[in-house]
Amino acid sequence: MTLILALWMAVAPTAGKSGRGPIRQEAAQAKGAVQRTLAHQVRAGRLHGATLLAEKGTIIASAISGIPRIGDDEVIYLDTRFQIASLTKLFTQLAMLRLVDQDRLDLDAPIGAYRPSLPAALHSLTTRQLLRNRSGLPRELDGEMLGVGLDASGRGGPFLDSIDVALSFEPGTKEQYSNVGYWVAGAVVEAITELPWASAVQRLVIDPAGLENTGTGAGGPGRASWTIGHVEAESELRPAMQVEYARRLSSGGMYSTANDLLRLFEALREQSLLSSEASREFRTSFDDSRSPDREQLFAGGLPGHASMLVWDLANGRCVISLNNLALDYGDFQRTVATLAESLRTGRELKPATATSGFDYSVLSLGQELPDTPLGRAVERWLTAVGGEDVDALRKVLPEVYGAAPEDLEKEIAQLGGLRRRLGGFERFGYRVQDDGQLLVVVRGSGSREIRFRFSAHEARPSVIDNIDIRLTNIGRK
Repeated sequence: MTLILALWMAVAPTAGKSGRGPIRQEAAQAKGAVQRTLAHQVRAGRLHGATLLAEKGTIIASAISGIPRIGDDEVIYLDTRFQIASLTKLFTQLAMLRLVDQDRLDLDAPIGAYRPSLPAALHSLTTRQLLRNRSGLPRELDGEMLGVGLDASGRGGPFLDSIDVALSFEPGTKEQYSNVGYWVAGAVVEAITELPWASAVQRLVIDPAGLENTGTGAGGPGRASWTIGHVEAESELRPAMQVEYARRLSSGGMYSTANDLLRLFEALREQSLLSSEASREFRTSFDDSRSPDREQLFAGGLPGHASMLVWDLANGRCVISLNNLALDYGDFQRTVATLAESLRTGRELKPATATSGFDYSVLSLGQELPDTPLGRAVERWLTAVGGEDVDALRKVLPEVYGAAPEDLEKEIAQLGGLRRRLGGFERFGYRVQDDGQLLVVVRGSGSREIRFRFSAHEARPSVIDNIDIRLTNIGRK
């Protein structure tokens, strides 16, 4: 149950007695259509936070929905602070481009030249490879929500200097989403500036862009209006698992507001923050083959938080949506895409009558599977499949399926390359269904996700009788 406390709209000014001309009337009609499109999405329960749509610095429509924290009387504003998760990577990109503009960093130089204390295996990587997720570094280190160890000064660089990590492919040959890559980028920023990451991004990006409520860490009690993350369970809002946000550092450790992100957009649009050359790097996502005039999508998610931006710097249009409720990312991306299309075309668009039907808030995150006969069997299955060890599959599958090995060769061949095809095999969460099935969500690289539903044999509960496998694109960044 999503609580809607208020819906605020930026209303077009009325005409004088002489009436509107055809151009002004058409513009007013377009604004009204955009405002109604946003209102439809809020009333359909698709948003829970602060959302705004703007064109060339003017807010066309904005909506406030939900609550900042359970049990508080406060409401959400456009200046309310939200954890922005992987939108932090945008700030990391901008911090490094500011260093490029200051002739302190070359995007294509080996990072070992800037931070020789990093592990030798990382020295030949370039900043461009880190920012484009083409470094070969893994998504995480020791856990999905663990992050980076910080020293007494708040620096993450010393921790990263001592990590033992292997590259999963030749740098520059393909793309694999990597929080580790962005942590290493943050360590490079620390080395160049001789400042902790938080101070460096404040000096390089936050202050020059005139941002008022943006920073690192939780941004919580004792500060301006702030939020915590929520999940929805049994039609009630509940606090989400809390994360040590500061340890997410330069990949996901920042907070901001809808208004501040609009200020940042305007600073980039007006080229007051970056040079024209650095701006082109940012707008092409560090890839010359891409057009600098394309729309850019940025997304971030942590337990109980979902954020997304659609930025069209060439035409001055942006959609900013910060939410403190776990949302289905596929639905969320479609919602934001609908808002962007309405802003672009000036047409009123209504949401679809049904969502994808999958609610991430029902999952138990970051926990081992239940200690039941089916749970133990699925644990062995996932370990074997995720390990890409064909010999292990030949040993484990007959045992958990209760079948002869010779009957499983085709399935072993199919499952043996699943991790490789997904670009990863990271367990995201699970749920025991009402019918006894065990749902497990596994994520690969980019936006690929598999939802497995395991059923136990009726007479032999430790045997997996059936597996329903659904591969989906969840629109993550």
